[in-house]
Amino acid sequence: MLEFYCPNDVLAHMGEIQPDLAILDIMMPEINGFTLCQKIREKYNFPIIMLTAKEEETDKLTGLTLGADDYITKPFRPLELVTKVKAQLRRYKHCVPDDGK
Repeated sequence: MLEFYCPNDVLAHMGEIQPDLAILDIMMPEINGFTLCQKIREKYNFPIIMLTAKEEETDKLTGLTLGADDYITKPFRPLELVTKVKAQLRRYKHCVPDDGK
């Protein structure tokens, strides 16, 4: 598992890391999670889960419209997050070729 704390680092290393799944917060420095999600979706199809304190309906709709596969608000239940991660990975591995693009 890799952790990035700066969205620009994610974008700079995206071609090297080939993630199976990303968990994004919306409120990040430099680039917000919506923009990062949108930039990831320009090239990659791996699952994205938004995990954020932003709970307005418009935020949820924006995240899902920009390409997130799920949207979870804080506070959250850790077992629910683990279950949703496993479900996304199961679907992704079943439906997408090994290259992840």
